[in-house]
Amino acid sequence: MSAETQKQQQQQQQQQALHSGMKRHFYSQHSSTQGNAVDLCREMLLQAATDMPLPSNTTTTDNQANAALHGEQQQHGCHCCCCINVAEWGCSHGANSIAPVALTAEVLQQRLAVGCSMYSRNFPRASLSLGFSFSSLHWQSSSAVRLSRTVNPGCSKTTPEEHAALRAHAISDLSAFLRLRGEEFVPSGLLLLCYVGYSDAVPLSECGSVSGVESLLSGMAFHDAAQAVAEGMVADGLLQLEDLGSMAAPVYFLDEASQRGVYADVADTWELLSFDIVDNVSPMRREYQEGRASNEQQAAPQVFVNFWRALMEPFMQQGLARPAAGRSAADVAALLATFFERMTAAALANLQPASYPAARVLLRRAG
Repeated sequence: MSAETQKQQQQQQQQQALHSGMKRHFYSQHSSTQGNAVDLCREMLLQAATDMPLPSNTTTTDNQANAALHGEQQQHGCHCCCCINVAEWGCSHGANSIAPVALTAEVLQQRLAVGCSMYSRNFPRASLSLGFSFSSLHWQSSSAVRLSRTVNPGCSKTTPEEHAALRAHAISDLSAFLRLRGEEFVPSGLLLLCYVGYSDAVPLSECGSVSGVESLLSGMAFHDAAQAVAEGMVADGLLQLEDLGSMAAPVYFLDEASQRGVYADVADTWELLSFDIVDNVSPMRREYQEGRASNEQQAAPQVFVNFWRALMEPFMQQGLARPAAGRSAADVAALLATFFERMTAAALANLQPASYPAARVLLRRAG
């Protein structure tokens, strides 16, 4: 053995002895000095991420498909398919490595936030191996079904005819989404979905336990409260009866049979690995169910109203501001403020926070 080889072995043994007493993540937990280097360059990194050039498209082996996709994106003004490569040559370890990536991603997210519909092609053919969608697929591709006089499809006053049209639209959307994703995934690629969807397993007469049906009734109660608030504002002369349907968001929650029917129809493209429906229960609701509700429970209705407002206000604003209503921006803002003030009061009168049933689906690309 040469002297040089012996020297290298000795150095390796010394390094092993040095680190043998360290617990896992020890280096990461004791490298704040190195992490400070990221802080020193924070503003420079943000500026670099802001100024860096963005690619116009992604190069793929399927040039014809990519060209067609790129043309479609240009037509709709979106560039969801660009590929950005970022490299690092040493950023210490652990959190110190994640910090500059997170800063860069935050800036790029703002720069790329053009948005493409998930009901269109978004990525090149056979370019994805793993994908997921959380709490999105109950949103419909358009407001093709106009409600007559209800503020939400979850309201019990939605007519059977409206439910039938909404259900057909939702089935078509889910099928289209899966077919489109099928073009984008490689064989054996995995797709994980979680969205609001109801179970058919428990009849309405058996809603005493925590179940999809109990969630359905709890959620419907909240939607009915919103309907009552809107009708009260009509009675007070603040809203027109025609406002109610125009304020609804394009959402619909499919029943289990309809969901399973879609997955059966796309079985040539996607293999259904697992499907179940569980309650999406907030911690405050769980405390309520277990009899451990505290004073914080008083805040839960306001939290839920704020959540509902964040989702629904843009659609409500659009409906209230329609030209036929003849309202100014200030008028619309005042009506929305009144609506959500009354919603908060209604929610406080019923301190049980709502929960929703969530469908969890794991699919594997066939082929």
